[in-house]
Formats: sequence, structure tokens, C-alpha cells
Amino acid sequence: MQEISIFVLFRIAIRRLGALILAFVIAAGLAFSYCEFIATPVYGASSSIIVTNGAVVNQGDSSTTNKVLGSDIQASLLLVDSVVDMLKTPDIYKYLARKLGDGYDYRALIANTSVSRRGEDTLFIDIFYTDKDPQKAITVSNMFASAACDYVAEFINRADPKIVSSADRAGLVSPRTLKTTLLAGILVTFTLYVVFVFIELLNNTVKGEEDFTARYDIPLLGTIPDFDEARRASSRKKKGRYKK
Repeated sequence: MQEISIFVLFRIAIRRLGALILAFVIAAGLAFSYCEFIATPVYGASSSIIVTNGAVVNQGDSSTTNKVLGSDIQASLLLVDSVVDMLKTPDIYKYLARKLGDGYDYRALIANTSVSRRGEDTLFIDIFYTDKDPQKAITVSNMFASAACDYVAEFINRADPKIVSSADRAGLVSPRTLKTTLLAGILVTFTLYVVFVFIELLNNTVKGEEDFTARYDIPLLGTIPDFDEARRASSRKKKGRYKK
């Protein structure tokens, strides 16, 4: 196996450039066609709640703002992780399915819902729901936020959950046509290039002076001429000389 070098890799790419371009075009075209004409669009909607121990946020009573203690904030921060864990249990989704009605299955709700803390030092919990119907994504996301507030308050007496952001639109989650098209083209082209590299490196045939000097750090003293080719060339010249 010959030594791998930048020159060898570049030479392989140039030699197989046509095939690589064709592979990229075919792969990208297939991916684009799938995204545009076959794949079913999926939409996502996001809502948010804030969870405190009841002392940090108290809407309608500004006098409590000055009474917030560091211990209250710390307790609220510790509370958020417990609430996130609670909102990932099957029971909250069964509760949500009953509130939604219309044949919603709690297992499908679990599969399509993402509950996460916005950051380690925040009190916000984001709820993201995906559906083929953008309006359903908005409805379920908002309903989950409302159900979460009731559910958490019922089980944790000190918790004071509130909705801080309701979903008003649903964005396209998949397919990402441009990203998928480019990624498919690049992956297929790179895979084909790797195959070409292995084929080239496993081929020990010396194809000429340039190939020899590229592979071996040995001075080239001379080459053996191709006598068969020389005879054929001489024969062609003779035929051309006496052609009437």
C-alpha cells in the first residue's frame, strides 16, 4: 500500500472529479425530492412556565418584591429540577390526555413532547410539542403548560407555577430541505471518495514516471520503452507514407 500524502489525495480527487460531482448531484437530488414530495411536514410549538416557592414571584403585589430573600431564590432554583422530573412522568401525560379528549393517547403525547429547563440558573421551564398539524401543536403546547401548573401545585404545596409564555405559532421542525439536501450530497460524495482512496492505495501498479516519483523517494535513472507501442506507431507511419 502506497503512502498517503496530500498530493496523492488531491490527485485522486482530480482524477475522480466527474464521478464525485455526479454522486453529489444524484444524492442531493434524491434528498431534495424526498423532503419536498414525500416527507410529511412536522411542526413544533413552544410555551413556558416559571416555578417558584411562592416568594420570588407574586403578581399583583409589588410590595413582596423587596422581601425576596436569597434563600427563597435558591429554594426555587432547586425546586425547578424536581418539577422538570415530575413533568416527564407518565401520569402528567395521562392527566393531559383526559383534559384534551378527542382520543389523545398519553404515549403519543410523551413521544411528541419535550420538557426542559431553560438554563441551570433560571426558573423557566420550556414545553415543546410537535405535530403534523400546526394548530394542534399550538393547542397541546398551551394545554400542557396549563395542566402542568395545576398538576405541580397539587403535588407540591410550596410551588407556585405560572404560565409566562404561550405558544402563538408553530414552526417547521422537519423536514429541513436545504440542510438535508446538502448533508446527503456531502455524505455520499465523501463516502465515494473514501472508496476511491482505498482502491487507489491498494493498487500497487506503477502507471508511469510521475506515479513512480510520487510514490517513492528514489531517483529515476531511466525508463524501459514500450516496444509494442513503438512498433505499432512505426507501422502506422509506414502505412501513411505509402497510402495512395
